[in-house]
This record gives sequence, structure tokens and C-alpha cells, in this order.
Amino acid sequence: MSNHETSSHVRPLTTRAAQRSYWVLAALLAVCYLYFLHAGGGWNVMTRLAMVRAIVHDHSLRLRPGAAAGTGDKAEYPPGSGNYYCDKPIGAQLLALPGYILGYGLSKAAGAAHVVALSIGAIVATWTASALPTLVLGLVFFALTGYFTECLTARLLCTLLYCLGTLAWPYATLFFGHQAAAAAGFCALAAAYVACLDTRKPGLWTALAGALAGLAVITEVPALISYVAVAAFLGVCRGYRRLGLYIAASLPPVALQLAYNWACFGSPLRFGYEFEASPEFARPAGWVSLPRPAVAVALLLSRDKGLLVFSPYLVFAAAGLILALRRPELLTRRLALTCLGVFLAYFLYNAGHYMWWGGSCLGPRHIVPALPFLAFGLIFLPQGLSLVWRLLLTVTATWSVAVAWLGAATVSEPGPAIANSHVLEAGLSQLLSGTLDWPNLGLWLGLQGSATLVPQVVLAAALTLVLMHIAHRADTAQDAGKPTPA
Repeated sequence: MSNHETSSHVRPLTTRAAQRSYWVLAALLAVCYLYFLHAGGGWNVMTRLAMVRAIVHDHSLRLRPGAAAGTGDKAEYPPGSGNYYCDKPIGAQLLALPGYILGYGLSKAAGAAHVVALSIGAIVATWTASALPTLVLGLVFFALTGYFTECLTARLLCTLLYCLGTLAWPYATLFFGHQAAAAAGFCALAAAYVACLDTRKPGLWTALAGALAGLAVITEVPALISYVAVAAFLGVCRGYRRLGLYIAASLPPVALQLAYNWACFGSPLRFGYEFEASPEFARPAGWVSLPRPAVAVALLLSRDKGLLVFSPYLVFAAAGLILALRRPELLTRRLALTCLGVFLAYFLYNAGHYMWWGGSCLGPRHIVPALPFLAFGLIFLPQGLSLVWRLLLTVTATWSVAVAWLGAATVSEPGPAIANSHVLEAGLSQLLSGTLDWPNLGLWLGLQGSATLVPQVVLAAALTLVLMHIAHRADTAQDAGKPTPA
């Protein structure tokens, strides 16, 4: 269908079922992402949280001395002055601000003590910075699958395996920038794809793609990869002369980052990483070098940082992207190539990073923003797989979901005490002993230990069954050639 692929690929008879699926899917992802209560964390989290609190409570960008002392991720400017600032790009913190203000304000209005209000503010800030962007990403991911198959079951399985079968799940519960960057970057590509199909409002979709790509860049610097990839996709599909709107729409987010640089470091072109207070981080120019083969292997197969240890089903997703490169539809081939290119670029970047393991964290966190691009390839797998391949996909998918849940529930951000042990074994040990590192909503029901996880599992399983029931009825009706039951 070349560049004129229809933008209404899903038949009307499945539309009602698909609409119901959006609501149930949103509820399922909310249950999975909002259940865990993270009011703090390691250095990466605490420097972001310190910036948010400085803005809200002090109307300043300078970190409070006590907060600065609690993190090694900070910039000191002027050097030696004792004035500390958040060294991270500001995107995730901007997303966190409304949540922090809401959580802190409502808890104080309800009579909570200051320390309790601070914790509730941090929890809600984490939801708005990571959980809600990932939820939106899941819905956009699901919507985009509709352009490539009419099978609602296949669309939901592809979406759920990304959302609940990769590191997206545990990182959606943490105040890092990875999931916000993943959401902004992938949604930018989705908007660009629609811009290439929608002849009525291509400019609107192009501008949306630019704004989202710009947000991704000011959330995680490596998101320059997705920014360039989406620009290339638009340029090839719609003509490079039309990239001006994409670039222009990306400038407002970038301007916010430059304004932050100017306010904190005296120049728009000075970044926090240039003024790292910790000696081990003081040379950012040497952070990335050429990819190292041994590191590349470790990023795939090592027991604590191997991507395929955490999500082995992604092998099938990669195969789907490769198969999509042979499809007759030109736009589909270009989309698949873009997705594959983004993942490979992130992978090579991580393989050349001086701290490729990402510190005390779950899995290869530097690759997390690229995972939706890779996972989308599953939608391109042929539906008529042999029994052996279906069995392998089922086994690897089940393992992927189980590991992602275990990570989110126990060791989403491993503490220093277990940093040198097998992180999944540590998580399993927590689960069996009932000594969980992080609280969750089950505590509000009076449950203790591992029993606090039972309500989430039961509710998530019930919502999943509802989704699969909706999909089965829709697909059965479609195969029979009759309208979908109401």
C-alpha cells in the first residue's frame, strides 16, 4: 500500500470491542503501575526529588543542603561554592511537579504531618513522572498495533507483553527518566506514522511528534537517538522540506532545558553534567566510547544485566521487525526499520558506556527507553506459527511477565546490600520471606509481607481475563463475518 496505507485499518465491526479494550487496559495498567509506593530511592531518584521539593517549598532551583548531602548525583556551581543543583535533564521533574503539588497539598489539607505529606507528595510525583506516562504509552502502543492487524487478541498480547513483560513495569514505578523518555520517544514515532497517513491534518501530527521528541530529549539525553530517528522517518516519508514544523515544535521543551541551564549554570549551553560534584562522574566527555563486544554480550545474556534474561520473548519481537522489513507496504518497512534502528543505536550506546551496568539498578536501564521500539516488532510475527514456536513464545512470555512483576514488587531499585548478588534471587528471597523492600497499597488493607501483593495479582488477573474475553468475542465474531456482540 506504499505511503497510502489506510488510516482505518481496523474494521468497524471490531471498533466497539477495541474501545472497551482501551478502558480495561488503562485500568489494568493503573493497577500494575500505581500499586507500589516509592517515596524515595537512590541517588538518581533523590536528586530529581530534591529539585522538585526545592521548587515547591523554596521557590528555588538550588537543592537544600540536607537534600544535596543525600545524593551523589548533583552539580556544583560555581565549582567549590557549595551550591548544588540537580544534574539531570529536567523532563521527568517537570512531569513530577503537578503530582507532587497535588499529593503534598491534599495530604496537608487532610491534616497529615509534614513528613507524611512529603512522602505522599513523592509517591504521587513518581506516578505522574513515570507511571502515568507509561500508561499512556501502553494505550498509544495498542492503538498503533491496529494499523497492522485486525486481530484484537494479537494486539492486546503484543501490548501487554511490552507493558508487563519488560523492564517497563519496574521502571514505571520509579522516579527515573527512562519511562518518560520511552513514552515521549515512542509516541513521537506513532504521531509521525499517523502524519504520513492522515492527509487532512498531517501538520498537526507532525507538530505533536516534534513536541514529544523534544520532551524525550530533555528527559534523557540519549533520546537524541529517537529524536533523529523520528526526524529521518518523517523526512523520508513526507519530504525533508517539511521537517521545519517538527523541529520548530520541539523547540519549546528544549527552551525550558536551556532556561534551566542558564538559571543554574550561567549559560544556556552549560549542562549539569559538566559540574558533577562526585569525582567519579567528573568527566562526562569520557562516559561513552566505542562499543565493547564483551559488554554487548553481557547486556544480552549476563544474569543481572542481560536483557534476554529479563525478557527473553523479545527475541520474537526482534524477529518480527526483521520480517517486517520484507513486507510489501513501504511505510511499514520504514516504520520497522526505524524501530530496529532506535533499539540498535541504544544498544550500541549502552555497550560503549563507561558505566554500562547502570549502577545499583534492575537490569540494563540505559536501554529501557528503546524497549517499546523493539517490543513493537511482535505485532509483525505471522499468526500461523507452528506449535513449537507458539510453545516457545508462551514459555518466554510467561517468564518475562513473572520476572517483570518480581522486579517491580521487590527489587525495582536494588539497595547497595544486594548490589553484588543475583538481583532476581534477592527478589525471590524477599518474596518468600515476606520482607519486601518497598511498601505497596496492600498495606492499606491491613495485609503484611508478601500477602500485600495478593490483591494486585487477583485484580490484575481478573482485568486480564476481561480483556481476553472481549478480544475473543470480537475475533470470533469477525471470523464468522457478523457484527461484534454488544
